Amino acid sequence: RRDYPYWDDFVAPHVDYLYAFLVVGISKLRVGGRFGFITTEYWLHASGARPLRAYISKRCQVSRIIVFRNLRLFPDAPGQHSMIVIGERIADQNELSSAQILRPRVSIYDGENVTESERAELVDGLRRGARLPGSNLRSFKSSTSPQDLGGDSWADVLLSNAERQKKQRLLSMKQVPLKVSKGVETTINSLKK
Repeated sequence: RRDYPYWDDFVAPHVDYLYAFLVVGISKLRVGGRFGFITTEYWLHASGARPLRAYISKRCQVSRIIVFRNLRLFPDAPGQHSMIVIGERIADQNELSSAQILRPRVSIYDGENVTESERAELVDGLRRGARLPGSNLRSFKSSTSPQDLGGDSWADVLLSNAERQKKQRLLSMKQVPLKVSKGVETTINSLKK
């Protein structure tokens, strides 16, 4: 970063090497150039990825997100929730009219890992953006666009209209007040004579 101050714009708590990879990949594209990245899912909402999300939302239109969750793409990377994000480089978000801002097509697999024989049909359904009844695969047009969210969490991009409306209803309801009378009791598991 000392030699290339450009990277200071992407410094945040818990920065991941992945962020630099995505920034470099996108920066190499011409306007109209398409990208497809296989990444992990967490940067959609991680606080340290705020600069990355802001960068992408200003320079790209995300057209497709495929979330694999427990479906292992890479057997050697357990615990990684993989996803594919596909989009196009744009000149500048400010040049887009509201009619041109895309809401990406989202496909999410919420089931467990599958056998090899089930995998081909499931991956094909994810690719096509299909709904496969009984397969824990759902596909829908996102309720919002990454351009609308900027650097804020993109978790809502993974919500359908119905899910987002439910979230808004829950947030608008009166919240139950919580009164804490004590802090953490550190001695609860200790032994006394």
